[in-house]
Amino acid sequence: GLDGEYSPRFAAIFDLGQGWGAKLLYGEAFREGTPIDRYITAPTVNGNPSISPETIETFDAQLFFEGKQSSFAITYFHSEHKELITRVGAFPQQIVNSGEITYEGMELEGTYDFGNGLSFLGNVSYQTNDKDDGTDDATYASDWMIKAGVSYDSLDGIKWSVFNSYFSESTLQNEDIT
Repeated sequence: GLDGEYSPRFAAIFDLGQGWGAKLLYGEAFREGTPIDRYITAPTVNGNPSISPETIETFDAQLFFEGKQSSFAITYFHSEHKELITRVGAFPQQIVNSGEITYEGMELEGTYDFGNGLSFLGNVSYQTNDKDDGTDDATYASDWMIKAGVSYDSLDGIKWSVFNSYFSESTLQNEDIT
């Protein structure tokens, strides 16, 4: 008795020659509400058996290079997250579908093999998100993420690695919620 839906995915991968390539990717997905979202009845929140699934549509475009000692990729992404399952109102809160968030960003990643078992790996990514009500940076996700490290493949078959990560503060984590 349920209507069916499709979550299509499409990909086009291009070999541009001499180690260079490109990817164009599109995908859709959904998240159904949990049993708590649908059926809870409590003094603080009431579920909603008729909520719709959240949906997300994502487009990625990537340019990459794969060489003998190094690899590199730069990726752009754009996502539309719709029919968000949220809580609204005073106690008891109601669970409803409300709003959309658009995510957009870039990622730069690469590796370099020094040829003696030692290699460097790293990436930098930036993302922003905007809610349809005009709220900028509407999630707790960091705008900037930077990760880098070195890895060593020893002659006895053990891989030794050291990595460090940086995540910028989320805009929402700095707001006073009163």
